[in-house]
Amino acid sequence: MLKPKDNFLSFTASLLPRFELAPLVQASHIARFIEQGYADRYQAEISVSMPLLLQLRFAGKTAAIGIRRATEPLFLEHYLDAPIESYVRAHIGEINREQIVEYGSLFSNGRNLSTPLFMLSTLALVHQNVKALAFCATHKVASILERYGLKLIKLVKAEAKRLPNHGDNWGSYYRTNPHVYLLSLDQLSQVIRNRTKYLQLYRFLSPAIGRLANKFEARFTC
Repeated sequence: MLKPKDNFLSFTASLLPRFELAPLVQASHIARFIEQGYADRYQAEISVSMPLLLQLRFAGKTAAIGIRRATEPLFLEHYLDAPIESYVRAHIGEINREQIVEYGSLFSNGRNLSTPLFMLSTLALVHQNVKALAFCATHKVASILERYGLKLIKLVKAEAKRLPNHGDNWGSYYRTNPHVYLLSLDQLSQVIRNRTKYLQLYRFLSPAIGRLANKFEARFTC
């Protein structure tokens, strides 16, 4: 019989996100899920164009997120006055653009799914020498991440007027007052080491995180 701790770890392991890239129809399905979610929640008419898409499913609910490496222009750079690497160097240190990743198009139709998807995906990115993460988030989402012990760097307000169409197709999204944040990934190992539960969970999930990291590597080098 499993001990309570092992039950907890086994349950959490079941939440590891499935990496959805191929076949293309599956990635298209995830994109439609996100687009419909933004339509329902914000009356937005967006088109998801993130090159990588991940989803996590549990108990009939789904969370999904888009990922873009900064080897190409980032969507959130619309909100910035300089390239993202300028902000990274000012706040974190000398990091090359290819070591920066953008998260975007995060949507979940269930509670307590977005944060595990965010954290586990980020751990897999660390395995690929990603040093900094940039993303837009509301104060509520940022506060949740900070409760995990992460130190976020708030850069600028994400303003609809900075977009080519002034955000006309985003419905009420910008009323949530989103901001652009940076996250140095060097701190993740320290956060994990300082919390026994996180350290146990990381060790338990390490093989699965490694497999996800390998899939990232295959996709990033395409």
